[in-house]
Amino acid sequence: MARTLRKARSVVVIRDYFSRPSKSGLLADGLDSRPRKSFALYSGIPSMLALTEGNPRMLINLLSPLIVEYRLSEGKRKVSESKQAIEIQKSIRVMRSLLKTVPTKKKTDSGQGLLRFLDAVGSGLYHGIVATKFNDQPPLSFRVDRGVHPEYLSAIGKALNIGALIYVPDHASEDILSNVVEKRFRLNYLLSAHYKLPLSLDREISLSALLERSQSRLQAQMDLSNES
Repeated sequence: MARTLRKARSVVVIRDYFSRPSKSGLLADGLDSRPRKSFALYSGIPSMLALTEGNPRMLINLLSPLIVEYRLSEGKRKVSESKQAIEIQKSIRVMRSLLKTVPTKKKTDSGQGLLRFLDAVGSGLYHGIVATKFNDQPPLSFRVDRGVHPEYLSAIGKALNIGALIYVPDHASEDILSNVVEKRFRLNYLLSAHYKLPLSLDREISLSALLERSQSRLQAQMDLSNES
């Protein structure tokens, strides 16, 4: 029970922080995204450590400016949440800039490269948190179902190599991947912060259903734009 309440709390915090009641009428019980540039929600320990995924270089790049500021104050004051949020945002920008340079086989990626696929994944997961009826355990990972287009399989492989996706092995699964089909993955936590997601695993959703959800959300946004 306590574990379930902790998971539900993280979802409630995200919904409250990034959303407001919908005025569109498209989703009677839904919520629309509210833009907020600050990543202060992900400041502090252990969130800052989780964002680095245990990568020493990411840890140094994220925390070094904060350590410098703390030392300049001679330890007399804490590093503000706003300063931490700035460094988180910088790290996200660096990662997303790198992802834009990774090409995909899709001819219509508009120069976005691998980022287009990851944006679809992130958008679909975010939609499950703020744009639907409340779910205390929304999917925050996906499993690659059979029949997924080879372009997506290629994108997943590249995302794994660069660290944008994290493999989540089942109890009986091998630690070394030989095939991504029927395997489970999540976004790395730095990208999760960009997509306004809790830094947790929770349930899974099939990749096909996730991409369909993302496409439906995009279509709804386009319909709203046409009506306005």
